[in-house]
Amino acid sequence: MARTNPDFFNRFRHGIPAAMRGAGQMAWNYARQISGTAQSIAASAFSARNMFEPAPANPVLGTQMPSPEVVTLNPLMHRKALPMRLTNLPFSKVGWVQMPGVRRFALGYFMPRQRFATLAIADDSGDVYITGDLFANVQMREPDMHFDVSSILLAKDSADHDGSHDHRAASTRGTGHSLVGDIYGKDGNGGMTWLANFLKSSNRYAFVNSRIDLSEEQQGDLTYRDFVTIAFFQLYLTTIANGGVQGFGARNILTNFRKLSPLAAIRASIAQTQRADELGMHVSGLERYFAESMQQISAMHDLSGLEADHGSEPLYMIEAPGSHSRFLLWENRMSYDDMLLSLQLEGTINRFLLIDEWLEYDAGQGMLPIEDDVSLAQVARIDERLLTNPSLSAIPPLQPVHILDEPNAFRIDDYMAFGKAMAVSTLNEGAAQSPNAVATWHGASGDEDEWTYRHALANSIYALRLPYRFDTVFRSNLEQGDVAFAFTTASRALMPESRYDNASGRMQPLDDAQRARISAQYNLQVGLIFTALAFATDEHVQRVSLRADSIGLEEAVFERDNAIKTLMDNALHQFTDLTNPIEYASQSTAKTSKKNGVEFESQQDDHAGGDGQEPDLDQELRDLLAQDGAKTTSEDGVDADHANSGIDVQEQLNKLQENPSMKHLLTVTFERDAFLDYMRAHACSNPFDVYRAFDATFDFDEHEGLRPIEPTFTLEDGRFMAGDSYTIPEHRDEPLNAIGRRFLGASNVRGLSISRDELFAGTLDLIRQMQDDESMRADQKATHAMELIESSADPELERQATQITTAIIDGTPIPQITSTVDSTLDEARRKAQDMAFNGDEEGAVAHIEQTIDELDSMFAQGDRVPRYFTSYTDRVVYNKLFATPDEHVTLIPDSLFQAHLDISEVLFRLGKNERANEHLNRLVSYAPATASVHIQQAIRFFGQEDWASVKAAALNALRVAADPVDASTAYFYLACACWMHDETMLAISAGLLSVSLTLNVPDSQRAELDRFRRLALSQGLELPQTAAQAVDVLTRNGVPVWPQVECAPIIRDAAYIATNAKVFPVAQALNVSWYALGGGAVGMNAMQFLRSLSI
Repeated sequence: MARTNPDFFNRFRHGIPAAMRGAGQMAWNYARQISGTAQSIAASAFSARNMFEPAPANPVLGTQMPSPEVVTLNPLMHRKALPMRLTNLPFSKVGWVQMPGVRRFALGYFMPRQRFATLAIADDSGDVYITGDLFANVQMREPDMHFDVSSILLAKDSADHDGSHDHRAASTRGTGHSLVGDIYGKDGNGGMTWLANFLKSSNRYAFVNSRIDLSEEQQGDLTYRDFVTIAFFQLYLTTIANGGVQGFGARNILTNFRKLSPLAAIRASIAQTQRADELGMHVSGLERYFAESMQQISAMHDLSGLEADHGSEPLYMIEAPGSHSRFLLWENRMSYDDMLLSLQLEGTINRFLLIDEWLEYDAGQGMLPIEDDVSLAQVARIDERLLTNPSLSAIPPLQPVHILDEPNAFRIDDYMAFGKAMAVSTLNEGAAQSPNAVATWHGASGDEDEWTYRHALANSIYALRLPYRFDTVFRSNLEQGDVAFAFTTASRALMPESRYDNASGRMQPLDDAQRARISAQYNLQVGLIFTALAFATDEHVQRVSLRADSIGLEEAVFERDNAIKTLMDNALHQFTDLTNPIEYASQSTAKTSKKNGVEFESQQDDHAGGDGQEPDLDQELRDLLAQDGAKTTSEDGVDADHANSGIDVQEQLNKLQENPSMKHLLTVTFERDAFLDYMRAHACSNPFDVYRAFDATFDFDEHEGLRPIEPTFTLEDGRFMAGDSYTIPEHRDEPLNAIGRRFLGASNVRGLSISRDELFAGTLDLIRQMQDDESMRADQKATHAMELIESSADPELERQATQITTAIIDGTPIPQITSTVDSTLDEARRKAQDMAFNGDEEGAVAHIEQTIDELDSMFAQGDRVPRYFTSYTDRVVYNKLFATPDEHVTLIPDSLFQAHLDISEVLFRLGKNERANEHLNRLVSYAPATASVHIQQAIRFFGQEDWASVKAAALNALRVAADPVDASTAYFYLACACWMHDETMLAISAGLLSVSLTLNVPDSQRAELDRFRRLALSQGLELPQTAAQAVDVLTRNGVPVWPQVECAPIIRDAAYIATNAKVFPVAQALNVSWYALGGGAVGMNAMQFLRSLSI
């Protein structure tokens, strides 16, 4: 049948009136009636069914198929037969039939005597439904096959690429662009599985990346109906009949990873590749390489520690949002071997993903090779080059594959541009959230911005697309231009075990020396990537000190294996002695004068025991070697022989218990200008030469790879630490500049202290350090000591001030001074317990209260303002929201705060609510910036049904809530109070926000909020349905909407300024709160930034 003219089809589609469409339907129905007897012809292939009943499984296809509708064709019906090679399908002459005036067309097979059996219908929007009725109602059905446009492919002239365009995309030339789409088919579990890609341009279609090896005529330049028909029969039904729905290539493997557990996905992908090979289907070189690489790690064999237990695998996979690398994680403790194996699997998966990205880039640029036709040899070469030069793929944009042949392909200027762009983006993001602080800092203090640098470098690190997992730690001191950077390496055990040999056309095994060199090259290149990013992120960085470390996992496995081998050798030697009576007797005679053999202590492993666990290998070895260990030599001479063998058995057993230890492999310091000049001149053709040019300290062995060395620096060296920047405020005495005073609310770092115990000890430490300062006179020391004591505002230190200053003037050691608060409270508790034991419970409570009141009075003497803080965030919020000018804050100890909390609990239980409330009020006065204290007060008022007080406490908590859980709890109690005050809309709105802020809302609270909603609905009220509607209600009623609460801008500004002011312990707490205000999600890049603020 000749191909239908598209113009003619369009005239039919758009020009036929509704009457003609009705006539078309009547003609179709008539054709079905006269062909009713033909139903029996197809019954052997498809069993008939009622359309409202579940379809039975077809024995040929193994899937649910309807009874085909058989019609007699007439001249009004457009049709086309498409010859196909359909493996394991009961028909061959298939095609489509189009009724005049009907937007749908039928897919099926042609039968003798002008009959056509309909298997499915397709519409003009890319949906295919398996049904025999062309006019079936499918509005409530999900399609069985679906075509979806996903992106636009820009086309380039073929001359730009030396004729390397794929012939299937020929129709894109001159059109400017093509549409790229995906084909999905429903699998046996009812989910949609990706089958192939397609291109559309000028209303012509082409298949890309299909599992079935299509003929050239079926691959491209297809009309829509031909395209859909080929896809249905070749890509969908044929794959169903041959092992199940599956796509092609890397996309099919990724689909398996999305649907299945990691090990199951790997095995399913390998099995599908092998099955497709057996059936002569299209298998890409990338699929073959993935299968071979996984089989080298024995992925198809029993992996006892990684196998599923009751359907649950110990490993699960996550995708890093920045780099899109995959990580295999485990929740429970695993053996070293299993951890190493999981890292091998993870590395192989990521290597596969990187190769796929390169091939996708080629396809997007209209270049070859693409996955559709890439060979195993080409894939192996790409993998080898990306391993020895990971800089080629670590950052976008990718380059054409031919760049892999260039030995000097480290793109240093690309890395410099990438790091600079990341810094600009990070600064803009910070300015958007904290405009005042960013503008003030850059307007007054220049461009040295630790917050932006550390965030940008952390963001860059976790945007890198590297195949192997790594960990990094860095320190920066922009003021001096120094950065220290440490990273963990990928060991030899993670490297590929074979390499493709062009001569033989097969994968050839690599020995340990070859794998060690690949590992070293890879790690050295990664170090250069980190160095380039450290320089690129800020021009103030003049020196980058790099350290490469090994986590020791491979070494731990090696040492463990050696220890086991040693122990087993000795055990077998002992067994041989016992089973050789003649030799055993001669040895025993010769040893009669020797003392007892080695005795083994009964040490129990941390992970063995009676909790249903199997005994571990360590214990089994002990049991084996320790049997008869207490016998005398005359009873058993084997132990003495074992003792004299020169082997420390306990030392070998200890090796089995040791955790991997970090080992340093390389240290080097790069100077900025020299590094950039060298990289631009040499482009890192040999990474060993780069490090030797900068006098790096490392020890490379041709067989072992990089060996441990003594590092030439540590990350805690003074040049990286920026003075006392990592010291807590309680132990520092340093004034803040004007910007710090404005945004942190303190004139001295000590004004950010939160712990009374640390401040007490820190003040004494500072005084003792000052006493050793020979540059100061004694009177100056005494004067400064008094200033430190007065700034602490601690009553116990002030009582000892004379003693301290006298010791300084006399040149004698500062006396040991300790606080008496804890001991006073302990003594009061002991006395109260005695009184309660003697039946005087009222007296016991009164005694505790009297002691607490006395301590309260001590800390509130004079103009002191006693306060309590749970975090540095609380302290900054207090300084900015609550503190009055020139007030003297006195920190109360934890024990006094806890004493108030404990006695209030006792009083509530005794029914003395008024007295209990007094203690809660005191706690609120001590900690006005702590949301949890206000929530505790709301809980107590809730129990007393004091709804006005509940509402006030909840609103106070919202004002200072820096955590979504605290805010959610506050909204719950606000909802309860509003409900009891008949403020229904406010109650429902607060409840909506409560459950939207966190998933951890207690079931009891969620049930209460649901009850409020049901009752309100029963009154016919129109309630807010979404969080946005709830926000509108709360805003109109003046209720704070979290996270746009009063403390939020204070926290963001302070986090930025504290980082740049180098008060890192405070900065870390504030930045954690900043993340919480942004939704609570802390990604790997944020964790990297936070780690840079702590030691």
